[in-house]
Amino acid sequence: MSVSVESFFRSCNQNGLIIDTNLFTLLVIGNSDINKVGKHKRVKNYSEDHFTAIFNIANYITENNSKIILTPHILSEISNFVIDSKGYNPFFDTALRLTKLTHEENVEKDKLLDHDELSRLGVSDLSVENVATVMKCAVVTDDERLYNRLLSLGVQVVDLPLMVEMAKQSQ
Repeated sequence: MSVSVESFFRSCNQNGLIIDTNLFTLLVIGNSDINKVGKHKRVKNYSEDHFTAIFNIANYITENNSKIILTPHILSEISNFVIDSKGYNPFFDTALRLTKLTHEENVEKDKLLDHDELSRLGVSDLSVENVATVMKCAVVTDDERLYNRLLSLGVQVVDLPLMVEMAKQSQ
């Protein structure tokens, strides 16, 4: 797994990495309680292998003096994802600690609301697209529509579930 991660990021520039909402949520929940991976409603489709991959990616980026980038839209979604129906957030401390390690990039609302792809991609994905294209940074996601859109725009992007599956097959 680490070879795939390292080769991907060696080919990226040093402009940082956007971690999409679902995967940052996985990073938060897995760091809080690894036993919740695959069980908590927001990360039930992931395994420990997925958590290990996103954890290794985040470590690789920070250890190599680059930055993890989030948009306010991603932060808002993460907040909504980790709070349960009773308003309790058992992952608050971890979410706060990990979020403080990130760099925030904002996109003006009119750029998002006037975009031709708004109804197909949504505000959060368009914020990722905008930041990735303007800053020339890489993206890690599990969202097929976003992945394909970013590829078509020439953005350096990796589909984390596909990366995990390829790593398993190569073993």
